[in-house]
Amino acid sequence: AIFRSANGSSDQQTSETLNLQTTKFLDDLNDAVKIMSAGSVIFPNEYAKVPITIRNNLSVPIEIHVETAGLPAVRVIPDSVEDLQIAPGRRKSIEIPTRLIGTDTAYLQLQITDSNAKHIGKPILIELSSSAYAKAAAWVIGGAFALLLVFAIRNTLKRIRASRANPRENT
Repeated sequence: AIFRSANGSSDQQTSETLNLQTTKFLDDLNDAVKIMSAGSVIFPNEYAKVPITIRNNLSVPIEIHVETAGLPAVRVIPDSVEDLQIAPGRRKSIEIPTRLIGTDTAYLQLQITDSNAKHIGKPILIELSSSAYAKAAAWVIGGAFALLLVFAIRNTLKRIRASRANPRENT
């Protein structure tokens, strides 16, 4: 279809049909290898692993690389990913060790490339957020509870000592 559409001797309708077929074929080929994962990941602390799944809908095995980048780069620091081999018609799941600094939302950008570093498909963004502040809040609440408990015990002991010192007031 590509050669026939490149040939200028065909009529207008045939040429348009061939162009549509060629475009559809290339789009399907481009979407045949794709990162399936999307959405968001909540980090329990500063370091976590971001799970992703890559599918290969081609009829041949492929060897790819996944480029990782943090957005913003100063807050999201992903480890590099080794080259992957995926069998035809299969999916492969991997985990990307990542460091997230801070509690605001950030993003991990993933892009599949071939062995020549040419991009395959569109990059995807995975939203990252941290619940690390929950640990800090737990420590603050725990500390406040401990102080409250100490003050309650101290107050109780004061009352007991005061009642022993003045036994007539109790009766």
